[in-house]
This record gives sequence, C-alpha cells and structure tokens, in this order.
Amino acid sequence: MEYKDWKIDNVSFPDVSEKVKQMQISGYRQECLLLSMIQNGQVEELSDYMKDAPDCMLNSMLHNGDFTDSMDGYKSALRNEFVLASRTAIAGGVEPGEAFYILNVYQGLLSKTTEHVKMQNICKACFCAFAVAVQVNSRQSSAIEQEDYLTRRVHKYIRQHICDPIAVKDIADALGLNYSYLSHSYRTTNQISLVKKIQMMKCETAKKLLMTTEMSLNELSHYMGFSSQSHFHNVFKQICGLTPGEYRKQLQ
Repeated sequence: MEYKDWKIDNVSFPDVSEKVKQMQISGYRQECLLLSMIQNGQVEELSDYMKDAPDCMLNSMLHNGDFTDSMDGYKSALRNEFVLASRTAIAGGVEPGEAFYILNVYQGLLSKTTEHVKMQNICKACFCAFAVAVQVNSRQSSAIEQEDYLTRRVHKYIRQHICDPIAVKDIADALGLNYSYLSHSYRTTNQISLVKKIQMMKCETAKKLLMTTEMSLNELSHYMGFSSQSHFHNVFKQICGLTPGEYRKQLQ
C-alpha cells in the first residue's frame, strides 16, 4: 500500500484543540503525499511541489504540540522526517547503503545550521535527493534486466565500490577473472571500455551529490575516490561536457 492510500477518517485524537487537530491532519496528508512521491521517484513533481509549497507546510508536517517550539525540538522533528524518507526510498528500491549515506549527509548539514529557513531548505533538498535516488535506481534496474551475466557482475561491483578508487584489475581479482579477458569481453559486449564505464558511473553518482549536497568540489573528489580534484574535474568534464562547478551552477 502506498502512502497516498492511507486514510485518517477513523483516527481518534487525544484531548487537543481543534486548531492543533486540523494542523496535525493537514501535516499528515502533506507527509503522505510527499512520501508517495519519494517512493515512486517522482522527482519533477516533488521538486515543483516543494518549490511552490509555502514554508508553513513543513511547520504543519512537523507540528506536534510543543515539540517544535524549541530549536532542538524542530531539528529532532526534521531528523525523524529524514529517517522516514530514507525508509520510503528503500521501499522504492534504493539500496540501504545509499539511502543511509544520503540520510547521513543531510543530518550532518542539519546539525551545522541554526537558521530556520536553511533547515527548511535542507529538508526540501533531502526529500528531493531520496526521490532522485529512487528514480535512478528504477532506471538502472530496467537497464540491468538487459545486461548479460558478466556485465551485471561488473556493474554490481562498481556500484558497491563507487566511492573507492576502482581499477580494472580490482574487478578482475574480485570476480576471479584474467585482467585481459575481462577488459576484452566487456568492450566486445558493451562497445565501451571498462575504464570509461567506471568513470561514467562515478560521474552519475557525483552529479547526484552535486545536486543534493553542499559538499565542496575538493571534498566530493576525495569522497568519490579520485586521486585529486583536478583529476575529478577533467574526468567529469570529459564525460558530462561540463566541469563539476559548471554543472552545479546550472542547477541553481
């Protein structure tokens, strides 16, 4: 059952004011709608909705009596929403490791700010990041169905080690294959070198992080396993046609 199908007609409320009750109902409905978009990978719809939605929408989602009156209470409520979004993304097909990474990134950003508006923007970006992850996973799953056995094994290894420095020899050793045989077989089957494919998959992940985090380019290059920021810069421009900085700028 998807979140959008949940009903609240028969839910009983404790002894609270009508205003608080209506705010809780409104917040619940907003939450169900947003989580449904995340679970289905509806990136464009979610982005437009979050862009147009008033900030009071988040306040109603997070409202729970006096819980969010303090800064610590508001942050705690946001963290709960982040965790719920991560579990929703996993239900949508995202690998738990990737979901937990996104969760940690945004919880880290949240812990570093004390400005209410920035916290709301972090929350919106977090929701969109999880929706992007679901959408990308869905596309990858469709592509995987068309892959041969060796290609699936190679791509699985790359995805599992996407943030590590990856050499063709590492993959060959992990799969128990000869280096030359693996390189030749992969190129013959996929019409692309394995080195180039590793770079492409790393750049796809880097694009998501450029879109959804505030990591510096130097931090991102090290996180993605590149030998230096200049190496990351050159590979990203070769694969994507833009430098990492230019790609991030066009998203703003």
